[in-house]
Amino acid sequence: MKPFTVAFIASLISTPISVTVSQDSIGVSGSSSLYYTLTTSPVRAYGSGGLTPYTFEVEYVSGDVDIVANQFGDSVTFSATTSYPTSFYSATYRFKVTDSAGSFAYSPNINVTIEFTT
Repeated sequence: MKPFTVAFIASLISTPISVTVSQDSIGVSGSSSLYYTLTTSPVRAYGSGGLTPYTFEVEYVSGDVDIVANQFGDSVTFSATTSYPTSFYSATYRFKVTDSAGSFAYSPNINVTIEFTT
């Protein structure tokens, strides 16, 4: 009898990808003069399940387009610059997290408020 080889192909079994964020609401308020910028503290996304590594992308959902997302990997700060002495901005963002197999999930929405006062 001739020897033979049996090859096994292991399939990768993973759990569905999910995303949480360090906080789902963030705001900053401060005194302003013309062309003054306020920036929030960072919000961080955490991926789990799926196949690592993950990529993180911040997506605009709705609200004032004057709020800018400043992404750094899995973290984001939000900022706005005012040209008025008193301004209030509000917007909603979220993270899209994609695993190495191309599966993706969205974080809970992040509600952002930035208020300039005199």
